Parts: sequence; structure tokens; C-alpha cells
Amino acid sequence: MNNSPHNAVIHLTGKRFLELRNARGTRIQCHRGTLWITQEKDGNDVILETGKTFEIERQGLTLVSGFDGAAVSVVRPGEPAFLSLRATPHVV
Repeated sequence: MNNSPHNAVIHLTGKRFLELRNARGTRIQCHRGTLWITQEKDGNDVILETGKTFEIERQGLTLVSGFDGAAVSVVRPGEPAFLSLRATPHVV
């Protein structure tokens, strides 16, 4: 069993969002609510609904914002991605 904090369920409420760096191959899973995923140098943002999974496609910065009481897990095979939870909103 992997008890890594990178595989824990994180609740994105209020103005919190996740910031991942150089996380290509990392999977983002939406357990509840809706997620808005933005990847650096990619004009196609992703909206992820409950039960859906998205794999980060590129290196650089990836931001994950939550809506509707979002709960998310971040799973990276091998080395963990740099992950930080922010309390300030990201405006695109």
C-alpha cells in the first residue's frame, strides 16, 4: 500500500488550487465536483467531472482548480511530482 501524500484525496474548497511542476505522466482523478486543469504552453484547458481521470501531457506548470466541493487525487508513477496547495486564486 502506498501512503504517499501525493496519492491522498485533497479537497479543493474556497480559493485553493494545486500547483504541479514537471509532472508529465501524472494522473489527476476527480472524486467529487468539477476540476479545471491548465497546463503551461497549452491553450486547451481541461474540465474534469466526477469519476474522470486526466493524465498530464507536458512538463512545466500545471494548475488544478476545483468547483462544487471538488475532491481530487494525484497519482504519479515512480518519482513524486512537486505538488503544492495554494490558497490564492489563479486567474486565467
